[in-house]
Amino acid sequence: MAPTPGWVKATDRPDVLPQKSVARTRCPHYGLVMSDTKTVTWKVDGMTCGGCSGSVERVLAGASGLTSAKASHKRNEVVLTFQGVLDDDEIQRRIESAGFDVAERG
Repeated sequence: MAPTPGWVKATDRPDVLPQKSVARTRCPHYGLVMSDTKTVTWKVDGMTCGGCSGSVERVLAGASGLTSAKASHKRNEVVLTFQGVLDDDEIQRRIESAGFDVAERG
């Protein structure tokens, strides 16, 4: 199985991340680290429990360009990590399809 695009060998690109950060972002299967990622935070209304947070994360799984989504019902937000360009409209449609409202795009 080949690594996901966007991952590079840490030994090939020591400039990608500071040495202290490499261990936290290292892929356990390939010894690779993510490069060229961006993170934005969106405000999402209507999440009241951990199940709601999980629902948002599940509907966002597989969205184009998205590498991770971490939702928090306590902060009413979802942190999106992606590469390249994020399709904001697709992300909003997915969140709304789960029954939640996007209050503010990041």
